[in-house]
Amino acid sequence: MRAAEREPDSAVLVYDPFADLTAEDPYPLYTRLREEAPVYHNPERDFWALSRFADVQEAARDWETFSSMPCADPDYVGVRLGLNSFLDLDPPKHDVLRRIVKAHFTPKKIGEHESTTTVIANQLIEPVLMAGGGDLGRDVAWPFPLKVTMSLLGTPETDLEFLRETFEMLWLDNRLWIDPAPDAPSRTASKQIQAYFESMILDPTASRSDGVLRTIAEAHSAAAAPLDELTEVAIVLYIAGYETTANLLSNSFLHLAEHPDQRAWLSQDLARLPDAVEELLRFDAPVQVLARDTTRPVELHGQLLPAGSRVLLVYGAANRDPRRYVDPD
Repeated sequence: MRAAEREPDSAVLVYDPFADLTAEDPYPLYTRLREEAPVYHNPERDFWALSRFADVQEAARDWETFSSMPCADPDYVGVRLGLNSFLDLDPPKHDVLRRIVKAHFTPKKIGEHESTTTVIANQLIEPVLMAGGGDLGRDVAWPFPLKVTMSLLGTPETDLEFLRETFEMLWLDNRLWIDPAPDAPSRTASKQIQAYFESMILDPTASRSDGVLRTIAEAHSAAAAPLDELTEVAIVLYIAGYETTANLLSNSFLHLAEHPDQRAWLSQDLARLPDAVEELLRFDAPVQVLARDTTRPVELHGQLLPAGSRVLLVYGAANRDPRRYVDPD
């Protein structure tokens, strides 16, 4: 039976991404959201949620109506830790900051990093193979993107432990929707990572000559943007390049282990790897939800979202929408 044909669940529909109960397997709940409340309102948290593919895609593209300001994090963690970034800005300011580093992320430029990325992957995989197994999350999925991101940014290899430990501290005492205490480790880590990247920008010799940090340092010398904004660009590349890829790899290792037939099929036809990556991204999105704020009243599916409404774009639900994908589960 297709999801659209299922009988509505008799339980009261409650969607709260900040509740631990939904974290392990949110997909049955997402089905109910799409079918019963495609424009869902949580009165306690006072947010709205979009869950159908077309609605999420349209909202994500319409920055004039669905603004990324003041914060694209659903729980405002960027604001609370003072780690806002150009992800929390709309054009034209967003485009100005993005343009500074854009040249480093063209397909051609990324392709130049393939050999380095392969070396890093082999260095991490070989000990696991020699041992006959291991924790792929701890030993591969998390260290791999950090090392690659450091290579892209041009940070010294000797800073790996500092960057890893600081990242973990950022989320150590961060509870969704709750402000950390003034002396909390996450606030200390926030100050440390800001000071670290600020020093890299102010001293270009501290980073590799062909890395993204050198380009950001040159933008600072040319007064292309204020130092704090350029520091935020560096921080978001560090966090986003690290965490999202680690989540994708961890999810992928798990799903391929749980579906050995799919793993065997893929190992026999490695030309399908790009398709497999896209499908694993769709099937279990490493970023389940981001937020926007409406700049004007919006009517959708018979619901009126007032101007200034907090709207969650539930990518995890949109990626399982049977209106967009055949057999999405």
